[in-house]
Amino acid sequence: MNADRRPILPADAAGLIGRASRLLDPARAASPPDVRAPDDTAVEQRPGAAAVGAAEYGDTPRTCGRNADAGAPDPRRKAIELLARREHSQRELVRKLTDRGFSADAACEAVELLVREGWQDDQRYAAALARHRAQGGYGPLRIRAELRTHGLDEALIATALDACGMDWGRAAQAQLQKRFGTRRATTRQSLARQGAFLQRRGFELDDVRRALAHAAEDD
Repeated sequence: MNADRRPILPADAAGLIGRASRLLDPARAASPPDVRAPDDTAVEQRPGAAAVGAAEYGDTPRTCGRNADAGAPDPRRKAIELLARREHSQRELVRKLTDRGFSADAACEAVELLVREGWQDDQRYAAALARHRAQGGYGPLRIRAELRTHGLDEALIATALDACGMDWGRAAQAQLQKRFGTRRATTRQSLARQGAFLQRRGFELDDVRRALAHAAEDD
């Protein structure tokens, strides 16, 4: 990539989709002067390509390279199509590319390049997923567990959860009200059932207790 054409980090999903559309549609390939989309050329060989280990992308360590077949479909192009639909983690993109027949090396290199260009960002992905799950009524334990499946580190996960700005105790109360209405847990069995429901949603024990106590006070 030309050094004086630095990629612009997509500001939001709409901008990402717009840039991907221009990149993928030959008729719209020419960008306006004030918008510089990433160059849609074949991935260049890089002498310093980073090695990607088993803990990140698979069972055996490997160095990202490109397909030996120059006429093969472009994994970078396919990855941008996926990112235009929604945010993806690095691990998720690599898996989807290999599922579509690209070699692991080609998938790794394509994702690595998109990270450098700003098309993919694990922190942005984590924040988007955490916010979506929190708005869907899930608690921090379940959200954290899901983010871990994408190979994200604990500091990044904690930042994403903090960015949600949620009062998890109130969120647990809202879920209890939504599921059980005004029915009070009058027996040990019903209390256990309501508590188990909140724990399955991923709320911490303290927030579960607060929600149950709040429901009893309202009655």
